[in-house]
Amino acid sequence: ATSAAQAVVLATGVAATLAAHATEITLATQMAVAVEASLTAQAPTATATPTPSPTSRPTATPLPSPTMRPTATPIPASAPLLAYVYGNVRNADIRVFDPASSTDRSIADQNCDEAEPGWAPDNKRIFYHSDCAGNYDLYVVDVGSGASQPITASTCDEREPESAPDGRQLVYRRNCAPNAFNVDGELWVVDLIGGSETPLGISGRTPAWSPDGTRLAFMSDRNNGWEIYVYDFASRTTRQLTDCAANCRFPAWSPDSRFIVYHATTGPTTAEAESLWIVSAQGGVPHLLVTGDGAGRATWSASGWIAFNSQNGIEEVDESGGQRRVLLRDDSHWAPVWSR
Repeated sequence: ATSAAQAVVLATGVAATLAAHATEITLATQMAVAVEASLTAQAPTATATPTPSPTSRPTATPLPSPTMRPTATPIPASAPLLAYVYGNVRNADIRVFDPASSTDRSIADQNCDEAEPGWAPDNKRIFYHSDCAGNYDLYVVDVGSGASQPITASTCDEREPESAPDGRQLVYRRNCAPNAFNVDGELWVVDLIGGSETPLGISGRTPAWSPDGTRLAFMSDRNNGWEIYVYDFASRTTRQLTDCAANCRFPAWSPDSRFIVYHATTGPTTAEAESLWIVSAQGGVPHLLVTGDGAGRATWSASGWIAFNSQNGIEEVDESGGQRRVLLRDDSHWAPVWSR
C-alpha cells in the first residue's frame, strides 16, 4: 500500500510539471493558432491581375443623374456590424454598433488613443492602433470577449492597420525617425503567421485593401495635395486615381472591387465644403454621392449601403445617393467601418 501511495504522489508531481509547460507553450502560440484557425474557412485570394493605367485624370464634376449605381435594398436582419471610433483624438475608444438590434458597446477603452479599426475577415476580431504603450503600435481585439493583444512593438509609429482579404497579412502606415512627422508615412506589410514586417516601397496613408486582394487604395500628399492612388500588387505599379481641385482622402472599396468611395473638400474646411464621391477603380469621371453636413470618412457594406461620419453623427446612404438616414447621433462618432 505504501508503494502504491508513493506512485500516486510521483505521478501527480509529473502531471503538474507537464501542465505548467503546456501553459507556457499555449501562451506562446495563442495568437498564431487564432489566426490560422480563422483562415481554414476562407476561400483563397483571387489571382492578382495588372490594372492598366488611364492616360489622363479628368477633373471631378458631379453627374446630374448617376445611372451606374443600383438602388440599395433596406438593411436585412442579418446586417453586418459597424465598428467606429468614439471620442477625441487623445482619448478615443473603439465601439461596435449592431444595426439589427440597435445595440452599441465599447470593445477597446484604455484611456488612450485607440483608433482606425479594421475588421478581420472572420468578423470576430478588429485590428486597430493604440498609443497606450507610449508610441503607436498595432493591436487586435476579440469582439466577443474584449481581450486585446499587441501585434507590433516598435520605436516607430505604426498606424492604420488593414487586413488582407485572406487574413494572413496587415498593411499599415509606418513613420520612423528622421521622417517621423511626415504627413505621408511608408506603407508596410506584417505577416500575421510569421511576424515578419516588409516595406512596400510606397508612401501614403489610410491604406485600403481591395476585396479581391489585388490592389491597395491609399491617399498621399506626394504632389502637395491629397489625392487617391492605387497600387497594383502584380505589376508593383502605382497610379493616381483622382485629380481634385482641393483634397481627396480616405478611400474605401465597393464589395466587388469595382468602385472606390472617397471624401473630398471643395474649398475651405467647412461642413458645406465636405462631400463624398464615387469613382471607378479603373479611373474616369467620378460622381457626387453626398454633399454638405460635414460628410467625412466612408465605408461600403456588402448590403450596398455606405456609412460615413458627419456633423450629425454616423449616417448611411444607398449607392445611388437617393436614400439617407442617421445611424448614430453624436459628432463624436467617426471612422466607421462595416464588418465584411
